[in-house]
Amino acid sequence: MKILIIAFLIFIIVTLITMKIGIPSDGNDTLGFPFTFYKKIGGKRFPIPENLVETQMSYLVIDFIVSGILAFGIFNLHEKFNRRI
Repeated sequence: MKILIIAFLIFIIVTLITMKIGIPSDGNDTLGFPFTFYKKIGGKRFPIPENLVETQMSYLVIDFIVSGILAFGIFNLHEKFNRRI
């Protein structure tokens, strides 16, 4: 359970740090690291795209799995160093 909480926190923090908000300046909003799982197209475009929002659920799952692997590593390192003390 601790690993899941750590993974969720890592996912949220990394997503907030790496997100790009570009709509106010005719750009795109993107979320996701290492894979972009959400993209909102902004700005003036011609022709107007059919989908202004792209969501890749598979990339969202992959990003969360990467966060889980990082959390597992951090948790194991923490446990290893606590045993030495």
